[in-house]
Amino acid sequence: MTLAPRRVLHVLGGAGIGGTETQLLLVLGALDQARYRSELILIRGGPLEDDFRAIVPTTVIDKRGKFDPWFFARLCRDIRRARPDVVHTWGSTPNLWGGLAARIARVPHLIVTDRALEEWKGAVLRAGDRLIGNLADRVVGNSAAVVAASIARGAPEGRTAVVPNGVRLPEPIDGTRREPGLVVLVGRFDPRKGHDVLIEALPAVLERHPATQVIIAGPAVRTEEITLRARVENRIAELGLGYAVTLLGRVEGPAELLERASVAVAPSRSEGMPNFVLEAMAHGTPVVATAVGGVPDVLTDGETGWLVPPDNPAALAAALAAALADPDEAALRASSARKRVAAEFSPQATAAAWMRLYDEVSSGSGRRRWCGRLGYRRSV
Repeated sequence: MTLAPRRVLHVLGGAGIGGTETQLLLVLGALDQARYRSELILIRGGPLEDDFRAIVPTTVIDKRGKFDPWFFARLCRDIRRARPDVVHTWGSTPNLWGGLAARIARVPHLIVTDRALEEWKGAVLRAGDRLIGNLADRVVGNSAAVVAASIARGAPEGRTAVVPNGVRLPEPIDGTRREPGLVVLVGRFDPRKGHDVLIEALPAVLERHPATQVIIAGPAVRTEEITLRARVENRIAELGLGYAVTLLGRVEGPAELLERASVAVAPSRSEGMPNFVLEAMAHGTPVVATAVGGVPDVLTDGETGWLVPPDNPAALAAALAAALADPDEAALRASSARKRVAAEFSPQATAAAWMRLYDEVSSGSGRRRWCGRLGYRRSV
């Protein structure tokens, strides 16, 4: 007898262009719909909305502003209508509200996904994470560092798991398309991304490689992002680096830049598992990155790239200069990085890991039972 596919309802904060959104699109496209039939609730819409609709049935809650008193009621209603076997939430806001709504709607199983270290959270948000962690069947991080941070905020250690990000492997790139001395950073203007560290490192790089050109691409939408971009622009002017730095703003994806770059740089202060690093590795672009969060899980210093300490412009400059000075060594490390991505971080591998987790949760392993009117369930 053929079993009907289990229903998985994903809850995502919005359809903007970002790492979590890109990752969910990749996962939804690789899941076996004959085993797990997926649907999606978006708390807000965005430019990727049609991309999601092309893959799975998609509902947009359209949360209105920061405080929307009817948003949670609409979320509970739409979860009840979907009647899922599993609710799978993606990111901090969906975890909290989607997790609570799933338990109120008495969904059998709940998986919440942490995507970053979230060290900025205060006591109230940490208490929310602790609550949802205890309501969930599994708290899943995209790296061991993210899971450790989740446990530190109160997630039960015995109900955590790691599912790394995946990335599509493009066709091999003709090396003649690469522009000597071109360094690329793609990432939204967030203090954690370390744009300012790169700018502080650049004068030392230019001393050794005067022809170096840096392209920084990424959106600045929120007030704090716009403020940070302005500070970066001012610092570029103060250091007289305008001739060497180009700020592009939002791009559709990093592929075109990665195909041209001699080096991709990720000078982050904090990361879960950055898609940009994986995408650079997949494109065979040499990578210089900081050893934060899940980055060392995918990039090995001396083998698949260069790793440096965070918030250290001198170390970042030295690694960038080394990568630019020895193109053959850079290409060797980049080739090893591409092979590693192909072997360990394909979309199929990521989707298979999620389906194993759905199987484990749905099979009753660690089954929990209802307690109380709000659907809190205690481990049995």
